[in-house]
Amino acid sequence: MYGNINGDLVLDSVDVLEYANTLEDNTTSATTCLDLNGDGELTVYDAALTMWCNNTPHHPHPAGSNFNDCNFPHNIVNPNDTTGLSIADVNFGAGYVDVELFSKNADIKAYQFSLSGVNVSSVVSLADPLEFPLDIRVVGTTNEIFAISHEDSAFTRSNLPQLLCRIYFSAITDTVICIDQIREIINQDIERTITYIYGNCWATTFSGVSEISGNFPVAI
Repeated sequence: MYGNINGDLVLDSVDVLEYANTLEDNTTSATTCLDLNGDGELTVYDAALTMWCNNTPHHPHPAGSNFNDCNFPHNIVNPNDTTGLSIADVNFGAGYVDVELFSKNADIKAYQFSLSGVNVSSVVSLADPLEFPLDIRVVGTTNEIFAISHEDSAFTRSNLPQLLCRIYFSAITDTVICIDQIREIINQDIERTITYIYGNCWATTFSGVSEISGNFPVAI
């Protein structure tokens, strides 16, 4: 059964949660039944497709057709929805990076991207938790952040960039901190958007040895 990652032969919200656990652990292969968009990788898009199939197996699309969202592989890129990410701020003393989202045409259901130049330790959402309650996590082995809402909610589009998340880091590992790659930004119809990175990387004082960041007590 497609998307039934826990193997109980029932596609439900438990599978969406298990997808998140699997992405966080980064130890599961992209088999045909789990790789729901057929790209050879497991990403938050596969989790979103499972959620969409479970919640709305048949629903009308804007063009007027009634589409079965449980037909897999299912891999739709919406060329009309362009979404960007940028580093909005870096606080070296507190050890965090703020990332913003620019999405004028699409409400956002899920995202996944990676940072370079730091070792990511944790992440919190900066979106309104009432508007966009999130399961947001770190993939420690790849320095990626991913998030998905398990509820019927979305991060509302805006004509201006909006703060998305705050990423805490344990060490600085390079001379610049950058958004390294955007894997997925998924719209309200569980379609992939056209993504881009804007803004600049942030310079650090890295000298070749990983520098521990944040405010920590000093042992005397």
